[in-house]
Amino acid sequence: MSDADVSAGLVLPYAAVALLGSGGAVCTLLIVFMAVTSASSSEYIAVSSIWTYDIYQTYVNPSGTYYKPHPSLQSKKLTLYSFWKTPHLYVSLYGGGL
Repeated sequence: MSDADVSAGLVLPYAAVALLGSGGAVCTLLIVFMAVTSASSSEYIAVSSIWTYDIYQTYVNPSGTYYKPHPSLQSKKLTLYSFWKTPHLYVSLYGGGL
């Protein structure tokens, strides 16, 4: 491996290919993809938090209150959650066998 490859950060891909073959290259791509996705997600969350709390709440709607759902919506949430959770409970208890 040349000094240029080392300074370019290609040690991990070279080592992964040497140890695992082409599967190592795929694993390296997967790791890089997941790291970039995670970093992007945290940046989106940071920007939306700044926009919401520092700009919108301060300048656009300073007298706004926190959202309080109507009490009838709480029962709807519980119903939807129970319908969503039932298949998961079935799979965990019976192994999903029919």
